[in-house]
Amino acid sequence: GALDDATLARYLEQHIAVALKETQANVNWPKLYELGADIHTLVKFLRKRIPCKCLDEKYQQVKSITKMGFCDGPNAISLEWIAAKHFIVVDAEA
Repeated sequence: GALDDATLARYLEQHIAVALKETQANVNWPKLYELGADIHTLVKFLRKRIPCKCLDEKYQQVKSITKMGFCDGPNAISLEWIAAKHFIVVDAEA
């Protein structure tokens, strides 16, 4: 479905940046994971890449949904989805 297609497109963008353009050192895996976090992020991603007015309408419907992010920082105890505007990292050594 749309999530699978978007994830593949994001992976290919990341691979091109790493392997061909050499504009970044590694694939940014959290960027791939976050596409599945919420419908807001998925629609926004697709809307930026597909010139279709139907996605503008869908974005208006979902833009009020809280965006989520994926926390996998070095001090995080576990990988968790968190509200993108409220990043909280649990210190594993505390």
